[in-house]
Amino acid sequence: MSPYAAQLIGEPWGHGEDKNKAGACTEVSAVDQLVRQGIDPSRIKFIDALRPRIVYENGKIVNDAYIKPCENCKISWSKGTK
Repeated sequence: MSPYAAQLIGEPWGHGEDKNKAGACTEVSAVDQLVRQGIDPSRIKFIDALRPRIVYENGKIVNDAYIKPCENCKISWSKGTK
């Protein structure tokens, strides 16, 4: 994540377990790309992720299909997690 994007979302950036709260997840990379295009970070929302194979095999959405957010995303996107 760029320092610019980290500043806009209000999270520290860096390397190492102690200061890398923003993380290096795909979600962070996606936000970084959107912010660089001029999108306001407060307008970016994430929805619950599902494992397509589990949904397909069960023919419906079951609890096991939901993918829980990682620790980095819980910190970075706390307003959008359950």
